[in-house]
Amino acid sequence: AMGGEPLLPAASEPSATARERGYARLTDAQKSAPHRSNVAGRAFLLGCAALALLLVVLALLARLAAWNRRDVVAEAWMERHTPLYGVNVGGWLVLEKWLCGTTSLRTKCCGEVASPYSAAAAGDSEDEFSLTARLRAADELDAIDAFRSARVSSVDFEAMASAGVTAVRVPFPWWVAREPAP
Repeated sequence: AMGGEPLLPAASEPSATARERGYARLTDAQKSAPHRSNVAGRAFLLGCAALALLLVVLALLARLAAWNRRDVVAEAWMERHTPLYGVNVGGWLVLEKWLCGTTSLRTKCCGEVASPYSAAAAGDSEDEFSLTARLRAADELDAIDAFRSARVSSVDFEAMASAGVTAVRVPFPWWVAREPAP
């Protein structure tokens, strides 16, 4: 055991003579056949691995091409169906008491502007039609004009556009579309 040799031979390893005897009993055809089939098996496995790698690379290239391709149909749909970002300027051209209030409006352009419903002549008017009739009778229609010019101005539309607003709902009274009564 001093020369570096193991004390006991490995039990699972057959002796050299037994291996040699087993190999010697094979014919020449048997000796070369396993070698040939082993080479063929390795070549087959190598071919399968190369084919699998090729398929993975092709799949990745197809995915990459799909990511980079412009979807013209989807772009056209999005262009037609772009969401609207909008506001409502109710209470500007249609003076409704619940929306205009009965006190004053604080604006950037004009400061405090009184609601037309706060005028003494407005009385208990609930809609623009009755409000206009009462203010006309009291010769105070200027209250409506002052309120409308201060409620929404061109500065407001510019601010809406810069904020990304793409739609503005502007309600107006039905009688604007008719000829005035005699």
